[in-house]
Amino acid sequence: MDDGQIEKALTEWVDALDAIEYPIFMHDRTFRVLRCNRAYREHAGLPFQEIIGRPYYELFPKNDGPMHHCLEALECTSEDGSEEEVQVNERLFFSRGVIIKDDNGNYLYSLHILKDITEQRKIEQALRESEEKFRSLVESTSDWIWEINADGFYTYVSPRVKDLLGYSPEEVLGKSPFEFMPREEIERISGEFLKIIADHAPLNALQNTNRCKDGTFKILETSGLPYFNEQGAFLGYRGIDRDITARIHAEEYLRESEARYRTLFEAMLNGFAYCQMIYEEGLPVDFLYLNVNKAFEQQTGLKNVVGKRVSEVIPGIRQSDPELFERYARVAVSGIPEQFEIYVESLKMWFFLSVYSPRMGYFVAVFDVITERKRAEQALRDEVTRRRILMESSHDGIAVINQDFKIVEANRCFATMIGYTPEEILDLHIWDFEATMNEEEVRNKFPDMGSVNITIETRHRRKDGSLYDAEVSISGVMINAEPMTFTITRDITERKKAQAALSHANRALRTLSAGNMALVRAQNEQELLQQVTDIIKIQAGYNLAIVVYADNNIEKSLTLMASSGMEENHYEWAKQITWGDTEYGQLPVSHAIRSGVTQVCRDIQCAIGFKPWKESTLLEGYTSNIALPLSDGKKVFGALCIYSSEENAFDEHEIHLLEELANDLAFGVITLRTRIAHDQQAKVLRQSLEQSIQIIAATVEARDPYTAGHQRRVAELASAIAHEIGLNTEEIQGIHFAALIHDLGKIHIPAEILVKPGRLSEIEFMLIKTHPQEGYNILKNVTFPWPIADTILQHHEKIDGSGYPQGLKGEDILIGAKIICVADVVEAMSSHRPYRASLGIEPSLEEIRRGRGTWYDPLIVDTCLKLFEEKRFVFSSYSE
Repeated sequence: MDDGQIEKALTEWVDALDAIEYPIFMHDRTFRVLRCNRAYREHAGLPFQEIIGRPYYELFPKNDGPMHHCLEALECTSEDGSEEEVQVNERLFFSRGVIIKDDNGNYLYSLHILKDITEQRKIEQALRESEEKFRSLVESTSDWIWEINADGFYTYVSPRVKDLLGYSPEEVLGKSPFEFMPREEIERISGEFLKIIADHAPLNALQNTNRCKDGTFKILETSGLPYFNEQGAFLGYRGIDRDITARIHAEEYLRESEARYRTLFEAMLNGFAYCQMIYEEGLPVDFLYLNVNKAFEQQTGLKNVVGKRVSEVIPGIRQSDPELFERYARVAVSGIPEQFEIYVESLKMWFFLSVYSPRMGYFVAVFDVITERKRAEQALRDEVTRRRILMESSHDGIAVINQDFKIVEANRCFATMIGYTPEEILDLHIWDFEATMNEEEVRNKFPDMGSVNITIETRHRRKDGSLYDAEVSISGVMINAEPMTFTITRDITERKKAQAALSHANRALRTLSAGNMALVRAQNEQELLQQVTDIIKIQAGYNLAIVVYADNNIEKSLTLMASSGMEENHYEWAKQITWGDTEYGQLPVSHAIRSGVTQVCRDIQCAIGFKPWKESTLLEGYTSNIALPLSDGKKVFGALCIYSSEENAFDEHEIHLLEELANDLAFGVITLRTRIAHDQQAKVLRQSLEQSIQIIAATVEARDPYTAGHQRRVAELASAIAHEIGLNTEEIQGIHFAALIHDLGKIHIPAEILVKPGRLSEIEFMLIKTHPQEGYNILKNVTFPWPIADTILQHHEKIDGSGYPQGLKGEDILIGAKIICVADVVEAMSSHRPYRASLGIEPSLEEIRRGRGTWYDPLIVDTCLKLFEEKRFVFSSYSE
């Protein structure tokens, strides 16, 4: 080769080196640069002439000495060269050094190629970081990442498969996805799965059930993409499996919940409306009903509102109910829920509304119609107002007490009654003002105040400690579903005083009345005094009653005449008392006798006159005393003394009545004393009267010797009949005297007719029938204590009116005349007569039995028969 060719070849070789973008240089054993290309010169920053012959480590890459692998290359005999990465400022170069030798193996020079691998290393670092991120993502994701080949077997599975199915990646590799599915799932999904693979189509969220290692099942969602090689050949699928078991169950639960919600939504009692607010120029002007439940329609009466504006359903609502509209709009914008009660004028209803916003511009209204409740509340308020008016207008104290026995409400009258302000009274319990019971006694007596329904009389204590009598009506009531006690209290202090006064007056009046009866019944003075003192003590209820008489002796002593309530061993007390004005004459009884004026001691404890007997008197329980003088109109002869255990027992009215009793007692004593003398005189007069009647009877019988003793026997039987039928002594005596002279009128009938042995003529019998009238005429002007003249006149009357002389009937005939009539028949038929012999008792009784109820009174006939047949009555024998 000639020099030109050599030069050309050298030029081409240099051009070729300059065309390489990497720095290239050659150096000798001393590391001096022999040749370099353009890239090296550019990195060294020097022209070619300044580079050649200089050590490269002074130029590029700069260092304290040769690169490490250069030194190794000189020492190494290998022809493979050496490599090293060299950092030059912020750039990284890959340096490869090769030793060039001649044919004999002798060293010629070293060739270095420096490749800038800064970007490559960055890419590699990014790739490593990306791979690390991918690995972290694969390992940390809850999804299972996999790869299957074209035959459908797993060639890669991420570790997450262990968490999902319980298998390790090694247990899954090389197996088909179908090997982890139950048979029914394979049958369900295999056709679709195989078709997708055959079409190399993407797997989009394919749901499938897999059996876990522990036998449980999970639902996976499989997504994947097919992948191909550079030639487009199908290699398999890469994808992920996501555990959607919880989501599927949640969706099922959500569907069930939604169904339940829908049922609840339709069945709920509250009205429900879901609405969208409509705006114009940013201002709410209307709202649209999106959904409502049945209760909405039932409660409001609005039908088919869904899809309609409220302005269509309720025209004019913005004008009639602006507040409702404003609240809906405020909630729809702010999202802050509101609860409120409102009266909707357009519907004439009250609502309780809960309004919230599920999203901007929308609102939900849940409501109850509370119109009836509002009416009830208004009625309750009206009732409370009425109750308060009634309570405050009442003249009685009214209080409401809870189960803790504390006053929760009271009227002003009750507060005033117990001396507290209306505010103070609300802090009181019952025992704070109840004077007769403490807290324990109140709780024991009223264990359930809510069921009490009684009226009691008690005593209350005022704030100042004073007491008053109270009548309390207690009733259990329910107020706001809580048991309460309603009490009405009336101050009965004055009533109790009036009752006490009335009781005292009634007691005195009973004493007076009973005393007057004793005056009528008493037969003697001592009996009267004892009866009156017993009445005062036993019937009237006073503790002690005594009557003393004033003795007209030098000592002016007192004699105890009668007492009731005093023990025998206390009788000696009267011997020490005098009615004279001495130390022992200062008792009320002494003053009463001396002055003739009633004396009252209402509190013995404080009485000076009682000093000698105070201790014993108080020991007996006596606290008050009254002494009432007994006078005959001219002078006081004694006193009635009454003792009581009550303080202030004797009020003015009671004193007045007791004074009447004392006056009546004094009058009774005087009357009895007078009656004794009168009775003695009356006895003499009665004896004289009987003797006169006996003489008259004897005179009549003297004219008719055949009927001697007839009148006396009739009188004997008539008296027995009268006694048997229950007539009193006075009546019996009158009948007896009338019977003794019942034939007195025969004194005017000629004796020959009276004693005629044969049958009487009609004229003679008519004369005989005149004797009742004649007897009446003789006696009609004579004053007897009994109706003797009328009895004689009627003794031949018959109850059927067939008798004589007046033809009287039944009750018009005196009872005495009826009795004498029957006795006269029985005696006459059983006795001898001039015109016949005695017929005996039996025919006589048969006669009255035959005339029973026609001629003769049935009671008198029955009584007469009883006397003869049961009591063996017989007439006494009377001689002429």
